Amino acid sequence: MKNKNLFPFISPIMVVACLAAAGSVWAAEFNWNRWKGPDQNGISKEVEWDATALNKPLKVNWKKNIGPGYSNVAIQGQYLYTMGYDKKEKQNTIYCLDVKTGEEIWRHSLRATKGQYEGPKSTPVVDDGRVYTFSQDGDMLCQDAQTGKAIWKKQALRDYGAEVLQWSLASSFLIEGDTAYLNACTTGLALNKKTGQVIWKSEPGKGNYATPVSFMANGKKLLAVCGQTNVYAVSAETGKVAWSFSWPSRYNIIAADPVIFGNRLFMSTGYGNGCALYDFSAGKPQEVWRNKEVSTHIATAMPIDGYLYAVDGNAGTNAKIECLDTKTGAVQWSEELGFGNMIAAGGYLIFINEHGSLYILKANPRAYTLVSFKEGVLGSTCWTAPVLCNANLYVKNNKGDLVSLNLAK
Repeated sequence: MKNKNLFPFISPIMVVACLAAAGSVWAAEFNWNRWKGPDQNGISKEVEWDATALNKPLKVNWKKNIGPGYSNVAIQGQYLYTMGYDKKEKQNTIYCLDVKTGEEIWRHSLRATKGQYEGPKSTPVVDDGRVYTFSQDGDMLCQDAQTGKAIWKKQALRDYGAEVLQWSLASSFLIEGDTAYLNACTTGLALNKKTGQVIWKSEPGKGNYATPVSFMANGKKLLAVCGQTNVYAVSAETGKVAWSFSWPSRYNIIAADPVIFGNRLFMSTGYGNGCALYDFSAGKPQEVWRNKEVSTHIATAMPIDGYLYAVDGNAGTNAKIECLDTKTGAVQWSEELGFGNMIAAGGYLIFINEHGSLYILKANPRAYTLVSFKEGVLGSTCWTAPVLCNANLYVKNNKGDLVSLNLAK
């Protein structure tokens, strides 16, 4: 089937009608305030939404172009935060939008380079009344979430010795307690979230694209940080490396985050590099299995009920969604839907391929189970994962077209 871009045909009348029909959808029971959501795993706890909605006419709440880039959205209460790039002004713009209408509350711009894949690649994080952003050039900014007023600003390259990667910096902030963590320098960087002052920093140099993931191991809080050719477990308190394992990848690209569940850590990277599962219950990680069945280029895998759901293949290819058994690594099923990104919610997978077609699948390890589908919701290139928040789905392409869809029952 040919991809049909529905975005230009969403009329203002349609938007207004859908807003009127939305009703209680806007009760803010849930937040998606950071990269991969509140639980760091891309899995929402929401169940009150309609998984069959894509088989019906789209209910569009609003649409807006925020400029090129790959930044996702962060939602806290009535506000939505995201970033885009202005090619004419050569700057990033951080937006605060009304989550109900898409209307702009405030914006803040700062100089930035375009990069080979233009625009910002990290996602804002909202925490304790502040919003934190990290630019493709290493600018770190903390602002008042309601007004946009700057609270502090730091520069990872100039201030801490971080180095720009081939396709520019992409890590999002991970904020826990009073500390803001980043994949910057060789094995991470930790700042006081209120002041921007350094708590600890690793040696100057290059990290990688993936965002740090926090986890507990033997009573200690650690961060999984992807370096150039290794995955490191570092102390969240001191930054000291507790253990590491080698993970070389083509072009030194580690974009998909480590996936941690229980005492297991799953790693996968693109370009046919494959995947592996490690057990760190005894301290240093022990390899449980390794295979070439899944090579995740950008999308982080979803761990659900003893199985992993992952996108196998590189951007621009006929990639597949696959289901793996976490015990053995064996493929349970595989379906060619094209390259893309996904999240999970209520036992379903919400997947958007790079051509802008949306799929909702049952997270069923026994068989590929399509529940609903809509072709060409967005045009251009869609590498950014969907976000589900309060029964509204947010999808975005690399040109900055951002759409809010009503998936309420």
